[in-house]
Amino acid sequence: MNLISTYAVLKNGLEYPLFWRFWRKTKSQDDKQTKLELARKMLLDLRDTCRERLWVAMDRWFLCKNFFNWLVEHNFDL
Repeated sequence: MNLISTYAVLKNGLEYPLFWRFWRKTKSQDDKQTKLELARKMLLDLRDTCRERLWVAMDRWFLCKNFFNWLVEHNFDL
């Protein structure tokens, strides 16, 4: 099981969690969401609450071409 989370980092250095989801590996493809799908959902939830320009920093497992293209299409900076 993994915890997928988003954090806010303010200019003054203050950090706090915004959203989190648990990801659990299952044997059936039909029963699960991928980590990237969970991350997309959290970022869209954040976009609903904040219209400001948002920067995204991520672990290396996020860096796949499809996710990168999705971030660009949704006007996230990274």
